[in-house]
Amino acid sequence: MPTLSPMPSASSSIKRTNALPPSAKPPPNVHPALARKRKPPEFEMPPEYTKYLQLFIEQVEHRADLTKNLKDLPPENRAAIQRIVAEYDALIEKDEAKFADFYEHYQKFKLYEDSIRKHLKNRKQKRTRRTPQSPQKKSHPQRRNGKITARRISRIA
Repeated sequence: MPTLSPMPSASSSIKRTNALPPSAKPPPNVHPALARKRKPPEFEMPPEYTKYLQLFIEQVEHRADLTKNLKDLPPENRAAIQRIVAEYDALIEKDEAKFADFYEHYQKFKLYEDSIRKHLKNRKQKRTRRTPQSPQKKSHPQRRNGKITARRISRIA
């Protein structure tokens, strides 16, 4: 019967040193510098949006107050308040979806507007950096100032 040695074999120790610890994640296929995405800037919402958002928050708080006081009401009134709370829930869900859609649409619009503004600004800067071209025609490399160069003469002869 073979005896078990306390030392692991050489091949098993190599496998252990090459293995990642269980807490480590495998390396991604993409270089980390290339994988990083820049978070787009968040633009300030228009004042109408913030005004309606404040009204929406008040509506949510009123609904929370109704549900908090629901336990203390008598059973006859409780059914009526539960119907009102159910209507509030439906309105809040619908309004919340509208707010989210408008927010997303507005942020995309402002991002596109900002990118167009930057593009036009860069384009304008490139135009101002250009040197004005001379009105003269560019001469042929073998003709300089209307004269035939020595290389051209050797080909003619």
